[in-house]
Amino acid sequence: QHSTEILFEDTLLFDPLFRVNVGFVNGKIEYSPKIEDFQIQLPNLIINILQQVQNIPSLRASTVEFSCSNLDFIHEDEFAVQNAIRDLKDALMFNLELLSSYKEMLSSYEETMGVDQAQYIKNFANKKLSLSNFKLEMEKSVKYQTYVEEKIENTLSIGMFSIDCTWFKRTLSKIIKDLRWSCLEHFRGQAQEEMNTVHIRFLEIGERLSHPPNNPQELSTLSDYIQKISVEHFTLQQKIDTLMKKYNILEGFRFQVSDVEFDLLWELCGWPQNIKRKIQEVEKSNQIERLKMIRELRHNQKDLENKMYRITEEVGEIEKFRELDNPIHAGDGVKALYQELLSARELAKLYNSQEKLFDF
Repeated sequence: QHSTEILFEDTLLFDPLFRVNVGFVNGKIEYSPKIEDFQIQLPNLIINILQQVQNIPSLRASTVEFSCSNLDFIHEDEFAVQNAIRDLKDALMFNLELLSSYKEMLSSYEETMGVDQAQYIKNFANKKLSLSNFKLEMEKSVKYQTYVEEKIENTLSIGMFSIDCTWFKRTLSKIIKDLRWSCLEHFRGQAQEEMNTVHIRFLEIGERLSHPPNNPQELSTLSDYIQKISVEHFTLQQKIDTLMKKYNILEGFRFQVSDVEFDLLWELCGWPQNIKRKIQEVEKSNQIERLKMIRELRHNQKDLENKMYRITEEVGEIEKFRELDNPIHAGDGVKALYQELLSARELAKLYNSQEKLFDF
């Protein structure tokens, strides 16, 4: 930080003779014309002026007329002239030193002026800052830009020089703003990606809860799923809270987001409550379906029991198929009973597994 008004207050008493523009060339703050140009040309200019004065042919005034050939000029090699030239050169060097001092002050901005924006954003992203630290960095950027705009004068007079910083100031301010905007854009992109991921997950949950169970196995699977998402629901709510904080940061720095993105954010805020209400509806429906399925299971078990009685009775009748005069009829009967026994065994396994699902 610097105050040019304090550092150069003595030089402000003189009217400037030369205009100098502040630019940025090859990664360095540079004047146009360069200081070196003044160091070479101004001493020669002084000598040329003296030479031209010696060659003035005549002077005409309203009351007097005479030829310069009658004037007794001091030659440029004379001691007095040499002293005057030396004094002028000393004054020039003093002014150039002031010019160099101000350039040195401006050199603190060279890193910002020459920054590679893509690499800057990459490095910034790799820091993986917390939300509070990210906000702090953005606030520093705003203060930096404000300082540049308020403290760097558009035009500054230092001795015999008028320094024009208009382009430099405008460009530096724009670079600072663009870097901040790029960081905010990257920040918004991450937030949007996270928001889409959470939104898709809620859509998947809503879709899964919209399909009622058709059998005890599906009912049990759905109940397990509800228990799982009840835990996940808390995590998703935390993610939404974080997203809201991120978009509040963007809004705080007046970073615009699209209407579609804004609407999706507020839709997302309502999803946890919608899923919670949906879970309550499904659990209530599942209780009713559970009672229906238990009643149906009891009925099926009773049918299977009756079927097993019938098969047992038919097995007792198999003896009559053992006569040699009717072997084909006997074989068909045994095969049919065997298939029924296999079917009954599978049903028994199914009903037993369903009893376990109902915690019998």
